[in-house]
Amino acid sequence: MDRQSGGSFAGCRSCQALYGECRLLAMSKPWVWITVLPLLLARPAPVSGESCVLWLRQQESTVQEREAIQQAIVQAFAERGLPEPLFVGSALPPEELAARAGRAQQLLEQARDEYRRFESDAALASVGAAREALAEGCGVAPSDLALSIELLEGMIHFSGGNREQAERAFARLFELDAEYTPDENVLSPKIVALLSQIRVAVQARPASVLVVRVLPADAEVRLDGRVFGGAAHRSNLPAGEHCLSVSHPLFLTAVQRLRLSPGQQLSLDVVLSPVLEGREEFRSIAGAVAARYGSDWMIWLEVVGDTTEVLFASAAAGAVPASVSCPPGDVARCVAQQFEKMRAARKQIVELPPPLAPPPQPVPAPVPSPEPVRPWYRQWWFWTSVGAAVATGVALGLAAALSADSPGYRIVLGRP
Repeated sequence: MDRQSGGSFAGCRSCQALYGECRLLAMSKPWVWITVLPLLLARPAPVSGESCVLWLRQQESTVQEREAIQQAIVQAFAERGLPEPLFVGSALPPEELAARAGRAQQLLEQARDEYRRFESDAALASVGAAREALAEGCGVAPSDLALSIELLEGMIHFSGGNREQAERAFARLFELDAEYTPDENVLSPKIVALLSQIRVAVQARPASVLVVRVLPADAEVRLDGRVFGGAAHRSNLPAGEHCLSVSHPLFLTAVQRLRLSPGQQLSLDVVLSPVLEGREEFRSIAGAVAARYGSDWMIWLEVVGDTTEVLFASAAAGAVPASVSCPPGDVARCVAQQFEKMRAARKQIVELPPPLAPPPQPVPAPVPSPEPVRPWYRQWWFWTSVGAAVATGVALGLAAALSADSPGYRIVLGRP
């Protein structure tokens, strides 16, 4: 599973387009540490461009058994023209990662005590165990822990007269940190001089190129404890061993110990494991998780003894997950066949013409509201009558006044 060929990781078959290919998320029992499995040989992307994430869960299985199931699923999907699956390993819970890093620190202290007692063989064994523990928890360990392990191993070999092994261990210091500077107050002048020579030799090697693509796309990528490569997650780095960690607040952290040869170009695709436990929890949020990945489908495949339960969930809005049971010994063909049916059914729903809109209803004419009834003293006829009465009274009054006897004035009605 650690074979590297043509700059691809673990027998990579399809590193063309993570977002155009089918992504499979394969998860074994919860306490198996992350194994970032490969994309498999390059092949044209499906015409449909549909993608999926498959989560393979097995309570008890070996690496070889999981790989056999994965390869069988790849072949079954290919025979039916389905998108090529991508297998990605599981991750340890954060507390387990921290426990592994703590274990590495304890083993390092044990190796130092054994070295002070001149127990070289025991010290080397403890150093090796510390390196193995660190490989499983390197993503959360202090960045200088790996440097301390390599430095102590080099010192043990150097004091024992094994210069070749000492040079290999010292070289890993500059592979992990190109800016590493030895402490002249702690190390002997001979070791400091040797480290200076090794630094020049390591810097003269052809640089390696590492490209990391991750899902979800906003996950943080770190290499040897430092943020790696910016948005593209691509960088030149010294050949040798490196610790890769990918983390996201909503997913489990994935860690991987890498070994790069001088001049090698390595591409990795990492899909983080969601924090899900049971099938019912998966059923309730699988569509949302698939959408977070940018995938169209998410498939849960759980193998317990001779029983295999498969749950298909589409990221489409309103889609209802569907479950099937597959017979033992024919899991790959069963999953491919059922997935083909699910895709066909979903495609029919998507391609249905939209329902005809009902004809517009006629808008009723507005009904004029009745005018309010005015009181009698605001009616026109009332004030007209009042005006006429006033005018008549004025005229009669004037006539009476002018007809009265008064000196200097006489009004005669009729002819003269």
